[in-house]
Amino acid sequence: MPAELLVTGCYRSGTTLLEKLLHAHPEACVASQPFPVLYAYVKALFDENRGLLRRYPLSHRFLEGGYSDTDFATFLDRRQLTDADLDAVFEQLARHTEGHWTPEILGARATIRPGVFLDVYRQLMQAVLSLFPKAGIRVIGSKEILVEEYVPYLLGKGFHVAIIMRDPRDMIASLNFRERDNATGGDRPVLYSMRIWRKSVATAIAFEGHPRFCWLRYENLVAHPQSMMAELGSFLQLPAFPEDVLTRPLRDQRGRDWEGNSSFRDQAGVSRESAGRFRDILPQAVQSMIETVAAPEMQLLGYAAASQPVTTALTHYRDPFARIHARFPADYSADAGRVRDELERLERLTSQSILSDDEARRWFVYPEAYRRLRETVRPH
Repeated sequence: MPAELLVTGCYRSGTTLLEKLLHAHPEACVASQPFPVLYAYVKALFDENRGLLRRYPLSHRFLEGGYSDTDFATFLDRRQLTDADLDAVFEQLARHTEGHWTPEILGARATIRPGVFLDVYRQLMQAVLSLFPKAGIRVIGSKEILVEEYVPYLLGKGFHVAIIMRDPRDMIASLNFRERDNATGGDRPVLYSMRIWRKSVATAIAFEGHPRFCWLRYENLVAHPQSMMAELGSFLQLPAFPEDVLTRPLRDQRGRDWEGNSSFRDQAGVSRESAGRFRDILPQAVQSMIETVAAPEMQLLGYAAASQPVTTALTHYRDPFARIHARFPADYSADAGRVRDELERLERLTSQSILSDDEARRWFVYPEAYRRLRETVRPH
């Protein structure tokens, strides 16, 4: 049986590039968002079952209680997805317009039978393989953003998981200061996106060292594609990448030349051009806000800040957009309660008091993330 793989991370962080590079291996089939609705649909069922109210079923998890990873895994193993559920998923897929996904999957509805999440998930992956067949497949996988909630479960079921992360300043520059449509919809508040980004980091910290989990930085991938893909190939037990795969223009899953999904301009293959672009694009207030709210994570990941974190970068901040995504209040990033929570989060890392594991989950998603970030920011 081929190794099963999930590639995930925050939006505008290089997930699509990584998926295209992996799919370029002759013995790997990695699809681009083949069933994005499924993750949100099932998580919404879980939230409803527990009486939880969420703006998005797949959110940032900051200060979100109400369940554990074990609770979610138990639900996934027990809740049967009926034909009515599958019809609803495919109806939502048919209306899906955001992201670079795989609409060909719509033709697979007749082949998907009811079952628990993993049954349906694996049937969909087999449908993907039939869409993009290759001989001698050793890895079958998919890319989907924002689905870190599923990482513990999938690792427990034998899947491999790779998370890619990017300098949050470049992520925000690409997301909110783009020159062309990047299929992410309206402008989300910067604070919300930073919290989503931190979810990726927390998950990477929590599962670092797991034999079927790896994480990487976008900047390392575009600077050293040969060595990074060699490491990923080894991680997935793939033979060496053919020498020309990473030097010729990339192709998509349909065999067409892939010009990238940059928010700024087309590019063939792997390019370092977007790394550090924020320096020419981000307003100073936005950059200072990011460097304050994400200071611990940036320090841990090796992203050098231009200045020290300052309270005023949060308390005086306002999103510089004419319109905010309809799901959010216009003052989301400036709301006094949210700003207070962010400042308290930073204080909890430097405090003499040590959080319990339950409190660490509320403030940092995973206790392991809390401990690593605390070690990072506290003087030794």
